[in-house]
Amino acid sequence: MICVLCGNNNINEIGNFFNRIFFKCSECDLLQVDKSFLLEKQQEKSRYKTHNNFITEPGYVEFLNSLIIPALNFIDKNGTGIDYGCGHTKVLAEILSGKNIKCHSYDPFFFPEITENNFDFIFASECFEHFHYPEKTIEHIFSLLKPGSFLSVMTNFQPEEKELSTWYYLKDPTHVVFYSLKTFEYIAEKYNTRIVFCDNKKIIILLFSSAENNS
Repeated sequence: MICVLCGNNNINEIGNFFNRIFFKCSECDLLQVDKSFLLEKQQEKSRYKTHNNFITEPGYVEFLNSLIIPALNFIDKNGTGIDYGCGHTKVLAEILSGKNIKCHSYDPFFFPEITENNFDFIFASECFEHFHYPEKTIEHIFSLLKPGSFLSVMTNFQPEEKELSTWYYLKDPTHVVFYSLKTFEYIAEKYNTRIVFCDNKKIIILLFSSAENNS
């Protein structure tokens, strides 16, 4: 078995939590579920359709704003972005529209078409943990960004290993890969970006290093 992010074959089984077996990469620190526990696409889609994610839900709007607000410091309001992995609704794009910021929506299950590329920003709210093939998917995300743009991600960072047996994030069967700051440092280096914001809990913003050369 190899790491699905960096390809390292030195990954170690660290335990069985919530009836699933997990492995940890010694290179990029990714935590991943054993591939035998990956759901079929229709099973995933059925679960996502149960999410009560609507613009009329104040709690969900507040949740998305926790990702949007730190990113506003980096958004050019004349630019265009995309909400990658938006789910079955387009709430984040609606919130940004209310701020006169143009944002498209993409989701492989519900809105599978991307008609543009070279975006100025990408939001990825609670989707990184669902990637069955994170190396391929993250590469796709960065291919959509132009120089000087940024990627803003929300996904809960791994706790200490001793806390994994009670970590609620592992309970969701659609959550299959889990990141730490070390993991995002690996991603930042590989894709020539730099970390410009991190709350050390669940939100991180990656800015293309080439932005420095364009200023």
